Amino acid sequence: MFKRINVIGICLLVAFYGKSQQVNTINLIHQQPAFLNPAGLGISGNTVFADYRKQWSGFSNAPEQLSLLMEGAFMQNKIGLGLMVEQNQVGMLNRFHIGGGYRHRLKFSDEHYLNLGLQLGAERSSIDFSRVQAYDPSEIGDLQNGQSSTVARATVGAHYHVAKFDIGLAATLFFGRNLKFTNPVTTASMYFSKVPYYSFYVRRPFKLSDRWKYTPSLILISTQGLPAFIDHCHTFDFDNRIDFGIGHRQTSNLYLHAGVVLWSQIKISYVYQQNVSRYAAILSNTHEVGIRFNLKSREQGVSGTPSRRSDEKLQEQIDQNEIRIRELNRKLDSLQRHLIDQNNEIESIKKEQIDKGELEKLIREVKNQDSLSTIKVASYEVINVPNDVNLNNMLEDANASYHIVLGAFRNMNKAQELKKLLKRDAGIDSRLISIILSDRTMYMVTLNEEYKELKKATKDLLAFRKEKRVQLANMINGEVWILKMKK
Repeated sequence: MFKRINVIGICLLVAFYGKSQQVNTINLIHQQPAFLNPAGLGISGNTVFADYRKQWSGFSNAPEQLSLLMEGAFMQNKIGLGLMVEQNQVGMLNRFHIGGGYRHRLKFSDEHYLNLGLQLGAERSSIDFSRVQAYDPSEIGDLQNGQSSTVARATVGAHYHVAKFDIGLAATLFFGRNLKFTNPVTTASMYFSKVPYYSFYVRRPFKLSDRWKYTPSLILISTQGLPAFIDHCHTFDFDNRIDFGIGHRQTSNLYLHAGVVLWSQIKISYVYQQNVSRYAAILSNTHEVGIRFNLKSREQGVSGTPSRRSDEKLQEQIDQNEIRIRELNRKLDSLQRHLIDQNNEIESIKKEQIDKGELEKLIREVKNQDSLSTIKVASYEVINVPNDVNLNNMLEDANASYHIVLGAFRNMNKAQELKKLLKRDAGIDSRLISIILSDRTMYMVTLNEEYKELKKATKDLLAFRKEKRVQLANMINGEVWILKMKK
């Protein structure tokens, strides 16, 4: 009986160990977070990833684990699909899990999106007592050779990407009966329960140079009823072809990893894990090998062969182009607002301009009044110059001066605005003069030159019209004209 009690104790120990190792831990999980979180399915493209892990080499019935993940992205990465298979053998305890997953992306921008994932499957747990190596086989002769149980397994997760940060959160739940072992001699029972566990991870790559980058990763796993453990890893990557790094798990394990990409489609990784606790001499010597196949190259050259340019460089170019586009849109909006303001300004100036015919009428009205201002009204005259004028028929007045007028205003501020507008948009230098008509002051925007001869003023006016007609079309009312000021 004492021997049987020893066997039961071994079983209890195994059951406790199975509970503590409920999460299939692989050291390359930092490169394949979809093993923990279905919201990561298809993010790394269409791939097949296989991982084999052998713990404590040299021990009989040492833990072994084989994991397989097939994933793909569809509809421009809007959805992702995946199939995961895991086989974990720890002594007499065996676990096999298979599950299919779906991921859906909510995109806010190219660098800001949320992935939601769901994975459904089944997990079969079994205990095989025939694997017990007893000194006397009769000690376990009365025990059942094995027992198994299958439960449903579901994992829900979310993955948030913003400003190059990847943040994931997932929960794994089990539905079904517990694994139960009954001793046929003592009728005592032992239960192996499946409890939920939760995971959280965050990582963010940092560009060190055009070809080097550094990516720190952090994973936190919490199993119900057991202490949470933290796993952090630091990876250096060269040109997306070679990577290496170091990681540490809170369970007193330090691991080194390295990987190389072959033919742009296959990546082979190796991990060596060393226990750093007081049991290092017993629990060390853990090896892990991972192989990833890219089913479809996400970046092809012109001839169809893979390009050397990395995804990071392409993303950087996209980001720079988006910045340029935003800047150009901002400048375009500013230019459009400026044009609207300028058009409003021009329209306001044009409305305030006095037609030369109206000005001529004002001069005639003042001529008929008995009371004149300090400058006689008769000293001003509006001269209309047709484009086909005959210069030989013009009569000169030795006591007069002439000005080429671009606009006339009652409001001095509007005259000053036209003067600035001519300089800014047409490159025309002008001057501002005023004339007094009875109790009114009129403001004229004229060319800088004051003429003593009418023929010379007329000739320059015709040349000015021909040269500046298009530029002045939206700034002034009608054509430019000549103002005669008689001394």
